[in-house]
Amino acid sequence: MKKFFNSLLDLLHSYVDIFVMGGIIVVIVLTINWRLNILFTKNTQDAYADQGNSQGEVEKPNIPPVELEDPDDEDPIDGEPDEPIQDIETPPVSTETISVEIPPGSTSNKIGDILSSKGLVSSSNEFTSKASEMSLDRKLQSGSFKIPKNSPLEDIVKIIAKQM
Repeated sequence: MKKFFNSLLDLLHSYVDIFVMGGIIVVIVLTINWRLNILFTKNTQDAYADQGNSQGEVEKPNIPPVELEDPDDEDPIDGEPDEPIQDIETPPVSTETISVEIPPGSTSNKIGDILSSKGLVSSSNEFTSKASEMSLDRKLQSGSFKIPKNSPLEDIVKIIAKQM
């Protein structure tokens, strides 16, 4: 019986190193896989959301919706109906479009100059800054564009980048 336990102990001592090394390799592979998944996700915000608000974002408070009163209801203060609210006239939306031709190989500064000369933006720098801020400065396209007059700067950048 003693011989059996000695041989079992020798076997255990021989293979314990292999089991420990195998466990270490499994832990390393799982850690590398976990980090690479975070690195190559398309939206890193989703990956960091699992780690618990590590981007320093402030959680939005849960505010209950406000109920609006019916204008036809009587005024609770004096018991008389409220006066109807007058409609505010909105200026008509301009349907006039301006044709813009962007030559191939134009930089964002050159595109800003073209848009500025057409009166669509106030300055070339304003367009260039907004395109960089929106991360579309490398996606600006050449070609012919019809841009509505008085369009917001964000819309103009999206149109030139063919994101709209």
